[in-house]
Amino acid sequence: MAPASATMRGLFVIQAILLRTACSEFGVVFDVREWPPSALISFPLRYMHSVVEMADLRDVEKTIELIAAFVESVTEDDDFAHRL
Repeated sequence: MAPASATMRGLFVIQAILLRTACSEFGVVFDVREWPPSALISFPLRYMHSVVEMADLRDVEKTIELIAAFVESVTEDDDFAHRL
């Protein structure tokens, strides 16, 4: 859904499958079936988890636009149930 919302707004999105070995706790959240449906959205940055971590403000703004586009696209008929 997010890629379709992004395309409609002219935003560039790369979809990827994130393995559990990635630097995120998202894999653990996905394994716990009682948690609400979740998605990981990231943007390019440098020097993660350091005092000089930085990101391009345009990437941050476009990420906000992507999230807003997705939220606006959700309807009552959408089903985000966790199925393996």
